[in-house]
Amino acid sequence: MSSKRNNVTDEVLYAWVDGEAGARTSEVRDLVENDPAVAAKAEGVRQLGRDIVAMVDSGIGVGTGPDAVDTLHALSKIRERIAEHKARTVSGRLSAWWGDVLLFHRKALAGVAVAAALGMLSAPGVVWLARDHVGAQAPSPSAIATSVTVESLQVGDDGKGKATVMQNDGGTTTLIWVEPSEAPPRGD
Repeated sequence: MSSKRNNVTDEVLYAWVDGEAGARTSEVRDLVENDPAVAAKAEGVRQLGRDIVAMVDSGIGVGTGPDAVDTLHALSKIRERIAEHKARTVSGRLSAWWGDVLLFHRKALAGVAVAAALGMLSAPGVVWLARDHVGAQAPSPSAIATSVTVESLQVGDDGKGKATVMQNDGGTTTLIWVEPSEAPPRGD
């Protein structure tokens, strides 16, 4: 018997319990009738199936009587509702969008990835090669930035005359700007 038991795998036994063993049905039936260990295993598979049906029935309704619910139809409806709910969520929509991008724009994404990788690999070399060229150029006078310090600000007694002394950071250039007050009246 043990040589026959070795020829019948668990998958074949499960198929026999479901009535799908095909050409091996008589071989498995003979083995189940003559080997108590295989018969116990087959009965365990049957009991597991009954337990699953009972769980589904308790979840969606009893499978007999006038209010009977077709289990497979009910499960397919449940799956549809779950899919609809998932499609309405932000993560579901984002996941669907990303799936479409990967499905329909695979070549474009590969091109962008290659371009980004080449850019990241070549950027240090470009900076290294350009350092001598960029450093040799003299900046244009309009691009020179400097800061100016106001040394003093004097306002005349009448509030109109002003004199300002300014120096740049190097202290080499001094600018004095005077705004005269109204011209004094001339004596004709």
